[in-house]
Amino acid sequence: MQVYTLTQEQIELAKSQAIKIKNSKIYTSYWNENSITLGLYGEIAYGLKIGKDINTEIWTDKGDSGVDFDDNADVKTISYNGPDPELKLGRLPTKPTNKKLVLAQCEQKDNNVKVSLIGEITMEHFVRKAVKRHYGEKSWYAVGPADLDVLY
Repeated sequence: MQVYTLTQEQIELAKSQAIKIKNSKIYTSYWNENSITLGLYGEIAYGLKIGKDINTEIWTDKGDSGVDFDDNADVKTISYNGPDPELKLGRLPTKPTNKKLVLAQCEQKDNNVKVSLIGEITMEHFVRKAVKRHYGEKSWYAVGPADLDVLY
């Protein structure tokens, strides 16, 4: 696992980008700025790992196809800090993709943000290994760290 402590500048970048993203899309009404910011924290940490900046382009009423970096990484950031973290998707892809998923775990205390990059898995392997889990009324496809292709 690789741990990154974000600077105040990086924290502010994520927060300001989250506001712009939220305001740019009509379909983000079910997301709040905090959940968007959380995702951006994970992206910033992964960018630090690979030496790249996050993409700050704002997509109006469409997404980025789930690819956050040019290495086909889609960073999935969770705020759960207990045992057995999971990388979750609400649905599986309908067609083959060369995307890889990166599991990031974020811990926020006061004005400090620490992001742990746990590992990665190809979408192909995720589809094969994922278990459907039910959390309340919502279902997710999930894998744990033991299922990841690479642990950081």
